[in-house]
Amino acid sequence: MIAHGLKWVRARFARLSKSRGVSAAAASDPGLGRRLEAQRLIASVAEAYFTSSPLALFVSDARGRYLEVNGAACALTGYAREQLVGQEIADLLAGGDPRQLAERLLGLIALGSGSNEIQVKRRDGRLRNCLVHASTVGADRVLWLVLDITDRKEAEQKLRESEERFRGLSEAAFEAILVHDGGRIVDVNHALCELVGYSWHELAGRDGFELIVPEYREAVYRNLLGEYTGAYEIEVLKRDGSRVPVEIQARSFPYRGQVLRVVAVRDISERRRAERVRESLIRELEAKNAELERFGYAVTHDLKAPLVTIRGFAEYLERDAREGRIDRLVPDAARITEAVARLQGLLDRLFELSRAGRPVGPPVAVPAAELVQESLRLLRERATETGTRVEVDPELPVVFGDRARLVQVFHNLLDNAMKFGGGRPVRVCMRTADEGRVVLVVQDAGIGIEPRHRERVLDIFERLDPRGEGAGVGLAVVKRILESQGGRVWLESEGSGAGTAACIELALEPVGASATATPAAARR
Repeated sequence: MIAHGLKWVRARFARLSKSRGVSAAAASDPGLGRRLEAQRLIASVAEAYFTSSPLALFVSDARGRYLEVNGAACALTGYAREQLVGQEIADLLAGGDPRQLAERLLGLIALGSGSNEIQVKRRDGRLRNCLVHASTVGADRVLWLVLDITDRKEAEQKLRESEERFRGLSEAAFEAILVHDGGRIVDVNHALCELVGYSWHELAGRDGFELIVPEYREAVYRNLLGEYTGAYEIEVLKRDGSRVPVEIQARSFPYRGQVLRVVAVRDISERRRAERVRESLIRELEAKNAELERFGYAVTHDLKAPLVTIRGFAEYLERDAREGRIDRLVPDAARITEAVARLQGLLDRLFELSRAGRPVGPPVAVPAAELVQESLRLLRERATETGTRVEVDPELPVVFGDRARLVQVFHNLLDNAMKFGGGRPVRVCMRTADEGRVVLVVQDAGIGIEPRHRERVLDIFERLDPRGEGAGVGLAVVKRILESQGGRVWLESEGSGAGTAACIELALEPVGASATATPAAARR
């Protein structure tokens, strides 16, 4: 037991006797007396140590027959002194052929070997593990010092078994485990090696803080000093320099006189990705709810107008018929028919919008120039009516998506450009292409859009000129189609009279898709 630098030890004491003859010899020869006194003192000390020593002491002849033993030897073997004296070393040895073991042990002593480990068989049959040290005394005597290490061996065995169990559990664990001493790594399991990309030999003895992303090290150090046991999130560095989000939780435990800390490390990359997906879905849902609210308002407002017209002229029709004003029945009926046609048109456009996000065919690789040319064929009458010339950039790339829906996108954008372009040329070109995405632009030189209205006109039934042509659904359909295919649309304009650039972002042809693009294009 150690406390404040002091060590407690176990001691035994024996009284030393003094010879009466020493005084007489000292009287006749003082020098001889002193020598005799010293020899007697040494002999008394040796006898007292032999008797009171906590070590089991045996004195034997050169052949291994016991001549004398002390009390500790009797306690170790379970025999009385009278029973031990006269026995041979082989009588107490276990763990093999006693005679061969005894001869080997005596041979090692003769060679000057120091300590040896043996098994002693007690009188009651129990075995004790002992450490024996022997030295010759005189010409034919051997002094054996025997230390019982059975308890120590059992403790070491239990410790090894405990370590093996811990190692087995650690290696079988799904989560990464690290053991450190003040930050210096003592042990890791296979899961942690896989997590950070290092081998066990590369991690053992390394400073664990080197595995932590620098901005998290201070927090981890504070938690280490405070022996914080709760779970918290940090990021660790892999061998390739990439960062991995993890959740760690640590506990301290005593081990061979030290206090170590075991850390459970859980990879939360999937959880982080799931959280990002969830947040994205929440934002998307909020946007959809807001869009649905605007849609509901717009639909209610735009559908209400023709219904009010129908109701009003139905009342006029009833009143004129009752009053006999036959000449007014036809105009009243015509206004009702006109309102019904408008209502039917709105419903058709709503139906078109509701289906805009649904695919017509599988995604394919198709040259953007083909999409533009097919749209222009559908708009031949509009181009003739407005006198619009469309210039198509010959370097348009191959894009990837639902062909029929993409034709609808270019159809609506070109229709708007011709409708509001004032007969001036319309240009279709590519602006940028990188990282698998491309931005295509339908540019007109028409009436333009004020910057504050550029977002609003993408909503359903939104028209800058309520008296103008169209129902205000075309751009909303374009937006819905592109969003369903991972793209987007936005408008650029410097204001009234400056023209408008309708920009759309599409996916480029994926690697390996060119083999399937040619047959699809050839069929059309």
